[in-house]
Amino acid sequence: MAEPTIRLRPLTRADVDGWYLAMVNDPAAIGAHNWGGPRPREEVVGRLGDHPDGHHGELVVEADGEVAGTVSW
Repeated sequence: MAEPTIRLRPLTRADVDGWYLAMVNDPAAIGAHNWGGPRPREEVVGRLGDHPDGHHGELVVEADGEVAGTVSW
């Protein structure tokens, strides 16, 4: 079995409108230490424009082109 290709990339508006907004609004998916209550779409999208490097401390992890989750610091 071949090893997967892992890639880190910035979060995009397409992610927010897809899987990301659902994830950050699900306490079981986001985890107890990251749960800060429900976040409206406008707040999540607004974070994307606040950081000139485009990653604001969080990147999307892809394995073989499929989203596997996020990594943050």
